[in-house]
Amino acid sequence: MRTPRSARSVACCARSSAPRSCRMSENQFTLTRHPDGPVAIFTITRPDRANALSHTVVDGLIAALETLPEDCEALLIAGNATVFSAGADLGCVRGRCADPRPIQPLLDALTTAIQAAPFPVAALIDGPCVGAAVEVVLTCDARFATTGASLRIPATEIGTVYRSTGVENLRRRLPFVALQSLLLFGNTIPAAHAQAWGLVESVSDPDAAVAEFLVKLTRISTRPGVFAAQKASLNVAAGAVSLSAESHKAITDIRNENAGSQAPQVEMQSR
Repeated sequence: MRTPRSARSVACCARSSAPRSCRMSENQFTLTRHPDGPVAIFTITRPDRANALSHTVVDGLIAALETLPEDCEALLIAGNATVFSAGADLGCVRGRCADPRPIQPLLDALTTAIQAAPFPVAALIDGPCVGAAVEVVLTCDARFATTGASLRIPATEIGTVYRSTGVENLRRRLPFVALQSLLLFGNTIPAAHAQAWGLVESVSDPDAAVAEFLVKLTRISTRPGVFAAQKASLNVAAGAVSLSAESHKAITDIRNENAGSQAPQVEMQSR
């Protein structure tokens, strides 16, 4: 991915409470703040490995999700090469890397962290998005693509059975026929088809995509509690999680609080 020009060479969020390793670790990722808005940008920087998801990258992304820098209100995931991500690093999948932990449970922890984040999490897909990276971006709250973006899961082709928890997660987000096409035959979904199926918000250049995300944030920035509650409810509706009694009460309290406030008027347009 070509990093958006407006986000290049920007220091990490100034008042970040995230650990230093969450900013840059072994040159596998960076965490920067967009200069024009309160968005933290997590960029995978492994061009030699097609931005594959290693233990270090996944750990860093989970840390960023759990400890968002204090002056940021959202997280955008991106890649720094001509590919968004090649998916899970096959060396890690097959136990041929320095970290002895199985990578599959860590991927489950990552998608859980994306779902649990009370703030907007988006993905900027520039170039191919492959394997587990497809699941990661589809778990995000919004996705923006460039014309060169595509989605593909070649699990069957490389002789790998995609983990069952991942299949369940994908099924909650994709039409069954699309999932068959991806998982059984490894077919590629180009950006235009992804937009037609509602999988991405738009198809444009990286800078325009980031600008669109900033506009969306402006519309919801004054009501972060409402966003968090609505996201939690959607996760339940999708069957991703089950809410505790305490969470149900918290959402009800937020609804009641906002019922008494003056909501912004939205003009209805006829079509």
